[in-house]
Amino acid sequence: MIEDFDFLIPTEYRWQKIAIAEKIVLNIPQSAMYLAVNPLECEEEFSGFQNLSNRQQIIYHAEDGTVVSVEDFEHEIITWQLMSELEKVLKRNY
Repeated sequence: MIEDFDFLIPTEYRWQKIAIAEKIVLNIPQSAMYLAVNPLECEEEFSGFQNLSNRQQIIYHAEDGTVVSVEDFEHEIITWQLMSELEKVLKRNY
């Protein structure tokens, strides 16, 4: 199974609360190894640029790719800002 994960979660961040932005604190599950950001948009909000969405899910995945936990955020931070803040904290998974 091939997944498109946005970030690898370093061991030291697992089972921690991490402040990403003023309004967002992530609760990293102990078994989470990867993190993906999924913009959520309804049709009337869609502007053609998904990274401008201010609604998104943070999806945590175990080593085998299975979903461990999901956090939903709405009207707190737009996706590109969230990704930028995450990149400052977590090591990018290329």
